[in-house]
Amino acid sequence: MLSKAAETYIQRKIDFLNDYDQKMKIASKENEEFYKEEREEKAEKYKTIKEFEIGHTQNVISRDTYKQKITLQTTSKNKEKEAMKSKIELPAARYEN
Repeated sequence: MLSKAAETYIQRKIDFLNDYDQKMKIASKENEEFYKEEREEKAEKYKTIKEFEIGHTQNVISRDTYKQKITLQTTSKNKEKEAMKSKIELPAARYEN
């Protein structure tokens, strides 16, 4: 009787351990898939961010050149206006005593 009880106890323990091993294998596979998907998402986000940064940098550079052109044009126009003002000769002042 004791050996029969010990035998069933051992068999239940073996079944429990086998089930546990199977569950662990399934969980391990699920974790691998999850982390693989997570790495792929991170890589995609990184790529998207890099593309945005490159595009943004190009936009900033193009805007800066545009601003530089405008600044040069306005300063050259101001210089032309100043030059025109200096070319106008006013009559000499006459002082009477």
